[in-house]
Amino acid sequence: MENKMSGTYKNFEEIKENETEGVDFQIETNDIKTPCVVIAIHGGRIEPHTTEIARELAGNIFAFYSFQGIKEKNNTIFHVSSSTFDEPKCLDLVSKSKKVISIHGKHELDDFVMLGGLDYSLIKDIEDVLTNGGFKVLESTKNVMGDSPKNICNKCISGKGVQIERCSN
Repeated sequence: MENKMSGTYKNFEEIKENETEGVDFQIETNDIKTPCVVIAIHGGRIEPHTTEIARELAGNIFAFYSFQGIKEKNNTIFHVSSSTFDEPKCLDLVSKSKKVISIHGKHELDDFVMLGGLDYSLIKDIEDVLTNGGFKVLESTKNVMGDSPKNICNKCISGKGVQIERCSN
């Protein structure tokens, strides 16, 4: 499973200059004009299964966005930081949404979930649902707290989103 905290590119402009949409990466959206959007900015082969989780969570109820690395290998080059992720379609969806839930994933020895972001009320609600569903929820570590106003999950209308970090082996 590919995963590392930062890739080759600092922003989407650099990706566009060096990679080809439809060959190296793809963008999937479903803007159904709802007050919430579920996003996976490290989808496809960047952080595996994040696109599928985000798509399933969004269903036909919430808007959906996924940036997906689709190369045969080396997709970690697309791991743009959550605080500098600036792909225009994502920024548009996020900026007109009241709530954002951002799905992430990383390889760990144990299976657990970490929750971050600035929407403490929604974080608590999600934690309760996950815990009641049998998921192990741990306190977020510094690098996945999602508490920066620059984090894509917090660039919504309310300025408060949620970052879900799915950790598994």
